[in-house]
Amino acid sequence: MRDPDVVGPVGIKDRMWIGYDDVESIAARVVYAMQEGLGGAMFWSVETDDFKGLHSSETFPLLKTARRTLLGEVPTRPPTTTTTTDPSAPTPEPTTTTTTTAGPTQPSDGTCNAPGPTRDPLNCRSFFICSPNASGGYDAQRVNCPAGTIYNPPVQNCVWETDVPNADELCKDTP
Repeated sequence: MRDPDVVGPVGIKDRMWIGYDDVESIAARVVYAMQEGLGGAMFWSVETDDFKGLHSSETFPLLKTARRTLLGEVPTRPPTTTTTTDPSAPTPEPTTTTTTTAGPTQPSDGTCNAPGPTRDPLNCRSFFICSPNASGGYDAQRVNCPAGTIYNPPVQNCVWETDVPNADELCKDTP
């Protein structure tokens, strides 16, 4: 079962509760950290990652998911399919409903041309995380830099404005 309050899977039996992370919850936590402009994140316990790939299609799936998400390859949840029956029908016939969650949208100016972080051409205090979408283009998620920092393209991260030699040029069009 997934608990929306902890953004991850949980196991519950009677009054006992245990929560843990999986690939989906790690991706959600990394996206949250980027959206909030946090300076970093940490793993409490790396020894619980599947380092031999015994229960995953790859070794270290949690750490690799964090890295891929930081680079803009945000995994998306597959569509949810539910089967229901109509109790008022004389012979109940199953119906299938598919629901998809809308993702981020590409900036109208075509900023995203490759996966990963890319500069916001209109604001030096933000950038986009670009990720490939099913239609062959890119979805973009805006990330705002913390106060006092700007996006530095060579390091692909927000840094103190005073540490960027060409900050005036990067920020010339920023209000």
